[in-house]
Amino acid sequence: LFGALVVTDDIGKITFINDSACILLNCDNQELIGQDSLTFFSCKSTTPLKVEDISDIEVYASELRKMTEMRTLNGTLIPVYVTCTILKDSEGMKTGMVVVGHDLTEEKAHEEKLERVRKERLIAINEAEENERIRIAKDLHDGLGQILTGISYSLQYLSPNNQEETEVLEKIHNNINTAIQEAKNISHNLT
Repeated sequence: LFGALVVTDDIGKITFINDSACILLNCDNQELIGQDSLTFFSCKSTTPLKVEDISDIEVYASELRKMTEMRTLNGTLIPVYVTCTILKDSEGMKTGMVVVGHDLTEEKAHEEKLERVRKERLIAINEAEENERIRIAKDLHDGLGQILTGISYSLQYLSPNNQEETEVLEKIHNNINTAIQEAKNISHNLT
């Protein structure tokens, strides 16, 4: 079994621990026999559990199933997925538990790497979008804005022959000025 296997008695004291658990916890088998199994399991999201708070092995097992980390003797926390099974004798009496902690260190490292890559990609996408917005704003301001300004100046050289042509020329001039202002606004908003 690759997981850390811990067998306890009916009050949660360790009676057996496999080699994988010893390697994971960086300790000797004999150091752990007789210890309370809660000593080696913890969860960041719950308050530390005390053995005296546990009235029944079923409650103990349900608490162990909530644990997300194993704690080595020197205090290092290792991410784990915990499974727990109640042991019963031939008469159905609860005699202990089998607790398995599946080491999630590699999975957590992969998740963190994926999260880091995802963030880097989001940053790259945001930078590309920002560069594109700046380019479009520049094109609007320097391209379209200049063309419209040129048309506006050209209109000044036209000489209307009557009142109707003067009004049409004024409307065209006003529309071009509105278009120039709108191009400036769009350009400003993009940047």
